[in-house]
Amino acid sequence: MILSNKEVIVLWGKGDRGKTTTLKLLIEELINLGAKKIDGGDSNLTNDIWAILEYKNKKIGIVTVGDDQQSLKKYFDKLNNECDIYICASRTKGISCDYIKTHFTDSVIIWQEKLSITVENKSVDLTRLQDLANKAQVSVLIETIERYV
Repeated sequence: MILSNKEVIVLWGKGDRGKTTTLKLLIEELINLGAKKIDGGDSNLTNDIWAILEYKNKKIGIVTVGDDQQSLKKYFDKLNNECDIYICASRTKGISCDYIKTHFTDSVIIWQEKLSITVENKSVDLTRLQDLANKAQVSVLIETIERYV
């Protein structure tokens, strides 16, 4: 099924770069901006979630999952094809990208690369910088959403 008349914003990046965390922060920020949560799973720090929000008279479906086609399908099915805008995560290539390309037309897909800060030396604590990167990404996602509401 291709959702040709629906916009999709894809937070696109390598694994373990904070895509899920960023999308959870996005849900929180949209609610802070006045969005009403219509439906969705409970938020917690470790699991992927989904939510349908009403924001400025548009329904926005957000799924934090994006690692594989099976998970994307499971979470998109929960959204019941009732949203005006979809937001999800995706790896940089492979089956999650393929799923998105087969369910949305190219003209409505916005690929937004995940801003991330990493280091090979795991003993270096980048928590504060990663938090700042996630918050900056949320601001860009909000600006992108504003184009469609």
